Amino acid sequence: MTMTNVATIPNAQRKRLEFGYDHMNRRISKVVKTWNGGAFTSPVTNLFVYDGWNLLAVLTSDRGLLTSFAWGNDLSGTMGEAGGIGGLLLVTTHGSPGTNAFVGYDGIGDVTALVNSVSGAVEARYEFSPFGQPTRATGPIAAVNPFRFGTKYCDQETGLINYGYRYYDPVQGKWLARDPAAENGGNNLHAFVANNPVNFVEIGGAIPKPLISIGEFHPDKIKVMESWFHQNTRASLQRVRHFNEVVEGGREWGQMIGIGAVHLFEAGLKTYELIRHHDKAAEDLATNGLDFYRHRLAGDVAWADLDAVGVAASLIEMSGDYVLAYAVLDRLLLMN
Repeated sequence: MTMTNVATIPNAQRKRLEFGYDHMNRRISKVVKTWNGGAFTSPVTNLFVYDGWNLLAVLTSDRGLLTSFAWGNDLSGTMGEAGGIGGLLLVTTHGSPGTNAFVGYDGIGDVTALVNSVSGAVEARYEFSPFGQPTRATGPIAAVNPFRFGTKYCDQETGLINYGYRYYDPVQGKWLARDPAAENGGNNLHAFVANNPVNFVEIGGAIPKPLISIGEFHPDKIKVMESWFHQNTRASLQRVRHFNEVVEGGREWGQMIGIGAVHLFEAGLKTYELIRHHDKAAEDLATNGLDFYRHRLAGDVAWADLDAVGVAASLIEMSGDYVLAYAVLDRLLLMN
């Protein structure tokens, strides 16, 4: 894959980028060439070393170490189930002098600061627009660290963010490539997290078998999404035995939380025969439905939104009907 900027800029600023990938679609090399007026020359090559999808090191063409990275648990509480978002712990620049810097984040996993591990000095600060356009990148190693918005690799030459399966343009707020899942991921094939980057994060940029249109999780992330959104909202197994009573009591709920809940749980009655054959999914649906009701009554909109996503995930696991799940999710989020 190659990228070349426009021909009307000065020669020294005109670049050609050439990328190499492995069998997992991980980018393993980047070659940057500069236009000299007649050809692209003076290639600078970087090589990339990974542990799964987490980048461990950036090397020179002769395998010299430029930058290395240490990772811990990401937003999911695991070593990579949220795509590494919020999981970068330490950035090390090698050379003379080298720097070890701890990483600071905002609430959705954007890198906002690098702090020297020895002196405590702030080595870099970052700020972003809601869609990731950098509004601040200051400090002695701000340009050296490539991980910024969403803890994803940003190419300094283009400003594009590499999410693994696709490149994201934070200036335009959209993907450069079409959604591999086509319309199953939503009608807008280039939309970034359903145009809602404040409340949702993007994990990888590709969903061969999409779960829901927002967030664009990998197809093997159904269990991850359950643990991520349910870990603080799980209730006792006794709620499973009362699931049918909860569904049929939809009208009672509606008097307290609005007529939208009535419609939702009346729809649940129609699919109950399917649901009751999926004990675990039914448990999750009942748990998250009850927790949505409880959190909404308490005015805790953030947790109610997470419960709504859990309801949608359970519906997908039970029925495989993404349209139904999205419609239910849309109704619940509008209620908040």
